[in-house]
Amino acid sequence: MRLVRETYHDRQGEEALAYLYESNSYVQLALIDPGKPAAYDADARDEVNYFHNDVSGLPEELTDAGGDLVWQARYKVWGNAVQEEWVARVSDRSIAVWGNVQAAAPAQAHAPRPQNLRFQGQYLDRETGLHYNTFRFYDPDIGRFISPDPIGLMGGFNFYTYAPNSLGWVDPLGLSCGETPRAKPSNSSLASRIRGMLNLYPEVVDPRTGRSIPFPSGIGGKVPVADRVSWGATERGNFIKEWYDRGYSTPRGGWAEYDIHHIQPREFGGNNDFWNLVPVQRKSHRELFIAFWRDFDGL
Repeated sequence: MRLVRETYHDRQGEEALAYLYESNSYVQLALIDPGKPAAYDADARDEVNYFHNDVSGLPEELTDAGGDLVWQARYKVWGNAVQEEWVARVSDRSIAVWGNVQAAAPAQAHAPRPQNLRFQGQYLDRETGLHYNTFRFYDPDIGRFISPDPIGLMGGFNFYTYAPNSLGWVDPLGLSCGETPRAKPSNSSLASRIRGMLNLYPEVVDPRTGRSIPFPSGIGGKVPVADRVSWGATERGNFIKEWYDRGYSTPRGGWAEYDIHHIQPREFGGNNDFWNLVPVQRKSHRELFIAFWRDFDGL
């Protein structure tokens, strides 16, 4: 669901703007502005302005057919515009000057309509400052949605999060984020397998660090059973001994309630090094991590 046309009705009359996008994408390409009321004036000519976006698809500039700058904006990390200017059409100046360009515009110049497109799939509501994101509203001041995810856990364990970062991820529908086509390696089979899964990775705290257990980096394909590191009572005992040797205390409830989780699973080449192992309550380990890696292998 992409915005392809919007119509303004005010003192300037009626005016319809149209938008063009990249194929099968929410990344905007061009804005078609008639510049005059849509009353089918025979002399009216459509003006086409072209979007220049950052790596996430966030519009940063508009230029006309001659390559001259007509609009520009600067944003904070999560898409909140801190400066936004339309560049006056003045013959002796082609470079925008922040802060005073509107004052230089000739009185007879056509007043441009607001440029409200933001992150892919988002439309700025200038009265509230929120971004309409199809299925819910996004607050760029905090980088989060203001209502829970309509699809619940299918969109991730955090119902309000937008994305892990604003450059490599997008959520054009306000449901579930994914990597931007520009940010993912198109020739990587691993990227295609992981895409859509990282946002579902279990959020379980590592008691050593107080932070969530990270998704393993550099993970490859499955290794043959014969090549996997062994794991049993002996290896478990060795880990627990090293746990105490390093000064850590017994996990809450005692070891009997815990599985030892391989952050990089053995079937994907993981080893028995201390920092690749972490105690996880048995219920969480089996219902979250084992289920995750089973689904991951099925992609």
